[in-house]
Amino acid sequence: NGGTPIVEAARFSGRQPTMQSTLSTAQTSCSSWPSAGLVLLAPGGLPAEATPLMATLLAAEPSAVLPVAAGDPHAQLAQLLRGQPGWLLPLANDPAADLRDSGCWAEVLGAWRQPAVMLVSPEQAVAGPARAYTALMQMMNVPLVGVVQLGLPWLPDQRRGDTVPW
Repeated sequence: NGGTPIVEAARFSGRQPTMQSTLSTAQTSCSSWPSAGLVLLAPGGLPAEATPLMATLLAAEPSAVLPVAAGDPHAQLAQLLRGQPGWLLPLANDPAADLRDSGCWAEVLGAWRQPAVMLVSPEQAVAGPARAYTALMQMMNVPLVGVVQLGLPWLPDQRRGDTVPW
């Protein structure tokens, strides 16, 4: 997108959100979340195809597009937190990328103690970004709900020992 990161926000429909994986099915409702919403992030930025997939799995409906570079990320997050609960905020840019005067999204999310889910590709799961970005989120005090691998192969024996909250 030419260096201009875009953030899409989605609101949950009235249905109970459900996320399915190849290993288990987890159900959650936005009323039981520790925050008004959830941020989706990924090393290098969230792939465009991940947003509709995760929105579908979480029974979310797109409702707004926020240009991250156009304003203060603290103000943008505050705006979402003042709104209806149950929002989903996929970050199109890398959570460690510089945001000029605001540090990076990882710092912003940590300052607000905003829960997040990290999405990784199978290559990122085995090559180290999953561990590195998990450590970054911990260092920045971002409540990392978990890490989701998008794509196959899923290698559970290898994932058990890598200290990532899959």
